[in-house]
Amino acid sequence: MSTELERTIDSIVGDTVSSKLDTFAADLADRLHSECAALVDQIRKTDAPNPSVSYDKLLEGLRSIQKASSVVEVAGALVDSAAIFCGRAGLLINKGDSLLGFRLAGVGTEDKADAFQELSIALLEAAAFEQAVDSSGSVVASGSARDLSASLVDLLALRSEDRVGLFPVRLRSKVLAVLYCDSKGGAGSSAPLQSTAIEALISSAEGWIEAVSTRKR
Repeated sequence: MSTELERTIDSIVGDTVSSKLDTFAADLADRLHSECAALVDQIRKTDAPNPSVSYDKLLEGLRSIQKASSVVEVAGALVDSAAIFCGRAGLLINKGDSLLGFRLAGVGTEDKADAFQELSIALLEAAAFEQAVDSSGSVVASGSARDLSASLVDLLALRSEDRVGLFPVRLRSKVLAVLYCDSKGGAGSSAPLQSTAIEALISSAEGWIEAVSTRKR
């Protein structure tokens, strides 16, 4: 699956890499700093159950993303960090007419991680995922098979009354992947989905994926 992710990214950046890498890196650093600073400030004021703890964990997540030296490491750090701000998080790679499971993390996912990586979800059979890809915007979906596909619903034991968040991960003008987040905690409990923190992590990961893939070329 890591090969699929790298191939997808290469196809997006391959024909448009700037020859002025120093300028590109400086512009990217400025953009990341301003975007993440604003989002970090928001988490202090919005949906965090314990703002000080969430703030520290968000900074840890941002640092782990920006320490990554490959696109696969960035994607993995994004999933692991996002899972701290919800019950479970999973990344699915966009292959045009389908989504391929890449990584799953969070409460009680150890026995599901391998099966998640085998998922292939047809967008035509998963309305909420299709909307997230087509609109390039976040979507709140039900836990029904119509919204998410029967294979994902069965794997994660979702119910139609469950609510999940779908967050596109963009590279330039294209949706590279979709980050799935739910509120399933341990022993049947719920874990609040902190969308502001998750969006901050995604913003950082988007910029860092482009930086790493451009440097590689």
